[in-house]
Amino acid sequence: MIQLEEFAVSGVFGTWTPGADRASVLADLGEPDAFQRQRRAMPALAKYGDIELRFFDDVLIHISIVFWDGKPPDGGGVSLAGFWPDARRSIGAVADLLTAQGAGWRIDEAMAELYPDDDSPAWITDRGVWLSFSHGQLEKLSMDQSTS
Repeated sequence: MIQLEEFAVSGVFGTWTPGADRASVLADLGEPDAFQRQRRAMPALAKYGDIELRFFDDVLIHISIVFWDGKPPDGGGVSLAGFWPDARRSIGAVADLLTAQGAGWRIDEAMAELYPDDDSPAWITDRGVWLSFSHGQLEKLSMDQSTS
């Protein structure tokens, strides 16, 4: 089972971080719901419900999960826990989680310029995980190889 709150705090998604090899990730997670092969500069994409994993030259370069209002996280065939019910996704609840676990974060200034709403900030943790909020609720968690 993948603990999404642990991913937000530590940057570890299950047992993987960006840089892991595709064969081991897919062997552990099983057959994805959808898979697109790598094409030149376009990375391969494996989708498990609301989870997207991107691979370039068989190396995991991106992990993301999108959250939908009123719905628990959907991992397709992958078992997920955390950030449910919706109240656990509020800005205050996420800040409390990060603080309680000793994780630091800051507002992503580049994203703040694009989306200046106070209730829709984007944060980046000291572990390189992006947390995007919309209307005061966590909407997306993501991590790229360049930030891990």
